[in-house]
Amino acid sequence: MSSGIGCDVIHLPDHWKVDTLAPRRIQKLYTSRELTLMNRIDSSEKVAEAIMWSAKESTYKACHEGPAAFNPKSYCITGVKDGELFVKYQERHYTVWFRLDKEVVFTELRTEKSKGYHSQLEWVEGNESESLRTKVSSYLSDTYGGSWSIQKTEYGKPMLFQDNRLSTKKLSLSHHQGYIAFVLCN
Repeated sequence: MSSGIGCDVIHLPDHWKVDTLAPRRIQKLYTSRELTLMNRIDSSEKVAEAIMWSAKESTYKACHEGPAAFNPKSYCITGVKDGELFVKYQERHYTVWFRLDKEVVFTELRTEKSKGYHSQLEWVEGNESESLRTKVSSYLSDTYGGSWSIQKTEYGKPMLFQDNRLSTKKLSLSHHQGYIAFVLCN
């Protein structure tokens, strides 16, 4: 069973340290159909590629619980509309919301109707992973009370604990070059 949510953040200047549009890389990561959608996602091919990559990452996070090899072409972007990408994976269709904020791409996917849904993106100094865990724990304590902690499964999925008991809330985390993001659902 999947967590039903996923998010990803990409710091564009760092992402672009490699040639993201190199033909060999593009052929390995994207289908020819996906490449035809790039100009509808953003006028810059480099930005469009980053958004597409981030959407594939968010979908992967939402769909996997156990060990899985990440095959980017198996997460096929089938359409785009007003800040949304449509992704097909294993005969299921998902909507991934995206936004471009200065030098950062943020994508999120929610497969379930969410009440009590919250997402957050911000820049921090210092240890991104530690800052992200602290930010999420503080948000949860302020919103729901109690003491909150995050532990990861052996496959890297975050699990939430409230007062040392496993919570039913779902969480996805991401960080990249000083930017942190999370998506939380009841």
